[in-house]
Amino acid sequence: MNDTFEVSTKTQISRETISDLLCTAFEGGSTYWVNELFIMKDAPDSMRPDDFSGYASEHGAYGGILKIFDNEAETTYLLSDTEIQRGLNRMAEDHCHHWMDLINENMDADTADVFLQCCVFGEVVYG
Repeated sequence: MNDTFEVSTKTQISRETISDLLCTAFEGGSTYWVNELFIMKDAPDSMRPDDFSGYASEHGAYGGILKIFDNEAETTYLLSDTEIQRGLNRMAEDHCHHWMDLINENMDADTADVFLQCCVFGEVVYG
């Protein structure tokens, strides 16, 4: 007989919520490590100055690709639906406090930063 119970649940997170998290990260929560970000219209290798349009948070949340420059590591990362799904899973598994804040719509800059780091790095690297 086990001493614990394991509970698995499924949670639906709207793209609007993802947009809100990205907006909060890009406007405050992650600005200490995100130096620049670019909206990608085409394949990542086709980045051009005229590829900017709309809000990055909406573009990223609704299936677009963002190119994020990490000024701490001087490295570039891409953010797409794949990384967002990974970040949500990692957040739910390893950062329960922030996950519950997301679920309870009590998100703040720290929640958004943890989310973005989980997406980009697969873990919290800074902070």
